[in-house]
Amino acid sequence: MSDLKSLIREVPDFPKPGINFYDITTLLKNPAGFREVIDRLVQRHRENPVDLVVGIEARGFI
Repeated sequence: MSDLKSLIREVPDFPKPGINFYDITTLLKNPAGFREVIDRLVQRHRENPVDLVVGIEARGFI
C-alpha cells in the first residue's frame, strides 16, 4: 500500500471556507494502511529513538 494519502478523507471548506479538514479515521479503519503507517514510523525512528511524544488536542479527537 504505497499511496496512503488515498486512505485519508479530505473534507473541503470545513470548518469554514478555505480550510480543508483531513479525516484520518478512514486510514485508521484500514488494517493494511494502518500497519504500513506503523511500520514506516518504526523504520524511521529505529536508529533515533523518540524521547518524547506530544499530543495536541484536536476538538475531541484524543
